[in-house]
Amino acid sequence: MDKYLSKPLTADCLSAILQRWLPQAGKADVSWPVQSPRADSTTSEQPVNRRALDAIRQLPDGTGVLLLGKVIRAFLRDAPHRLAAMRAAADAGDAEGLRNGAHRMKSSSATVGADRLAALCAELERLGRSGDVAGARSLLTTTEAELPRVLAVLQDLRPR
Repeated sequence: MDKYLSKPLTADCLSAILQRWLPQAGKADVSWPVQSPRADSTTSEQPVNRRALDAIRQLPDGTGVLLLGKVIRAFLRDAPHRLAAMRAAADAGDAEGLRNGAHRMKSSSATVGADRLAALCAELERLGRSGDVAGARSLLTTTEAELPRVLAVLQDLRPR
């Protein structure tokens, strides 16, 4: 591939890249269940903004469902380890480790629509960049409470 996707990932950019590199499988319509966002799905109370997932799911030629499954499985697998590494970095006074871990988790959280989790990670990234890991402990506790909520929703929404 000679193209890249910049963050934050948008459905239009991803679709353009996928159209270029994935084999074209006929022009038949591919249908899959689309979950319409509920009116309350973007409030701060919801752990996952379902519109972000729907944007991936609706990519053309059925590629969206496959990609969505991969994205969700990767997040379910990696997020707990990333959060544990961020906690370990903060406990060790490793500001750069905290910054790096928070940056990665912020990006992957935003991709799956975990807006509140992404915002918490952005704040942890800022703290790591400033070198102040002492302020990270209470923020990590909040993040550790938010992650299971996100994981539960994603587990239910994962394409089978």
